[in-house]
Amino acid sequence: MTKEGSAFGGITNADRDIAAMRVPSYSAWLLRPLAFVALATLLPMADLAVLSADAADIASAPSLADLPDFDVNTETYRIDPFIRAAVAMQSLGPSAALNELRAMAHTESNAARISVLCRMLFTPKADSTLRPPFLGAPVFLDGTIRLTSTTTWPLEPIEIVDGVPFLIVKGYELAGLPENAEAYLRHCEENGEWSSVRYSKKTEKQKSDALEKLLASPLWKAPLGSSERAFLRDQLQ
Repeated sequence: MTKEGSAFGGITNADRDIAAMRVPSYSAWLLRPLAFVALATLLPMADLAVLSADAADIASAPSLADLPDFDVNTETYRIDPFIRAAVAMQSLGPSAALNELRAMAHTESNAARISVLCRMLFTPKADSTLRPPFLGAPVFLDGTIRLTSTTTWPLEPIEIVDGVPFLIVKGYELAGLPENAEAYLRHCEENGEWSSVRYSKKTEKQKSDALEKLLASPLWKAPLGSSERAFLRDQLQ
């Protein structure tokens, strides 16, 4: 095979062919960092970090194992796992997400964890309402107990502030069996529709700001004590 050029820089026709075949792949790799640089000029670094985290969160569908089981001990509730689950569900689309929710509810005896996701992902139909799950008489952080069907908190057992879902009950008084997860999901499917509100990963400051708004809410019937404030603050961890 004859070389063209010097002994150090010479190339063959075969070399040219190989180089030509490689051009598209090299171009693709060169364009990717350029596209990221262009995006970086439009978004602040904090937003880019959130975008990267969101992309990781939606890589796979959530499972019950990803969510803290706060049914027995409400102090184990944490915000971030539920936000991640909601982001992942919304990335699937309503139909696929409903299938995932049904599969999760089928293996869950209590509606506690499923009810949080339902409250985040469903909104009432125009001619209907979405009730809280039948888990018992909720004992709210301000010490009040709901004994009637009317609730002060429209998304009980949580309150969503700027996309941050806080658990606002510290337990339930129950005589009998709580509603199971499949029954409550069925209620939400029949009386609700997929929410247009989009969730995203929150920074520590965003969560802290949301907490301050919740603490100042006029819906509390009595001022929260230090232990109740700590209960809410621990949910940010």
